[in-house]
Amino acid sequence: MSALCGGDATVCQSPEDVRDSVGAGPDDFSAQILSLWQKPVEETPLAKDLPRLCRRFTIYTSDGEAHAFDEKGEDGMYRRNIGQAVRDIMCVLVGDTEGKEAAEATALAVDEVLEQERVDSNADVKLVLPRLFEILGEDSPAMRLLKYAHQNVV
Repeated sequence: MSALCGGDATVCQSPEDVRDSVGAGPDDFSAQILSLWQKPVEETPLAKDLPRLCRRFTIYTSDGEAHAFDEKGEDGMYRRNIGQAVRDIMCVLVGDTEGKEAAEATALAVDEVLEQERVDSNADVKLVLPRLFEILGEDSPAMRLLKYAHQNVV
């Protein structure tokens, strides 16, 4: 999977590209990755930063396709609310790491939570993020990638 590097939207193809873009040495970068992967998701900045940043994401999947979550309508308003953007990000990551069927199951599970909890506003999303993260599972490949979705990395 590719990642977006730096503020200039350079696409990084390898861990070395990412490391070079953030200016960390090989040992520092490896330590940062391992440290973040080992932390439980609730100890990362993800729950705070994901709702704020999700519509600024572009995910490049292993097939080279770009998935952006910032589309706006003619009125200048975002087409997705925060809940939909988080759902779509989760599904793209699961689809790329675990396959289409897993992505479809994730979409159904997330939709159920959003409906059960009556998530109508962007502020409500923060309240249900722990339940959405449970759907992915702490050690899933998608969650490992999602743990990097915070302000210090993006």
